[in-house]
Amino acid sequence: MQVQVHTDATIQGGDSLETWAFEEINTKLARLKEYVVRVEVFLTGVDALKATGGPGKKCVLETRANGRPPI
Repeated sequence: MQVQVHTDATIQGGDSLETWAFEEINTKLARLKEYVVRVEVFLTGVDALKATGGPGKKCVLETRANGRPPI
């Protein structure tokens, strides 16, 4: 299973983030590894100062299974 991590300018990415995401996703989706081809991770910063008093983060996962459109 391939894992791709995409970040915006407000998120500090790098090899350690990609390694962590790869290990977490492979662990959680191990039972589906024969069906899931790729998982894309999109991490963005969100201005949440009004709601929470601090900056927020948003994570969106997109999975691609064999012969199926992305979810």
